Amino acid sequence: MSGNWVQRGEPAIFDKWSRTRMAIKSGVDLVVELPFQCAVQPADLFAKYAVNILGHLKCDYLSFGCENYHINFKELGNFKIQDSIKK
Repeated sequence: MSGNWVQRGEPAIFDKWSRTRMAIKSGVDLVVELPFQCAVQPADLFAKYAVNILGHLKCDYLSFGCENYHINFKELGNFKIQDSIKK
């Protein structure tokens, strides 16, 4: 999750503590803050840094939202990255 500043360097509508409380009340097990220098990047870099952190945390599942309805999620679901995280 972004901190108090989101993509394009805009302030978040709710502070990071409020958003974390909302997520936990909704059943989220863990909230990880994406560092500021990663969170204010364009979408591709935001995602790259976020997925890299999740890889280091050894996450089993990834859930995300997407504004592009043309993406073939079934095809993406079959894609698996093998040891691509730089150590």
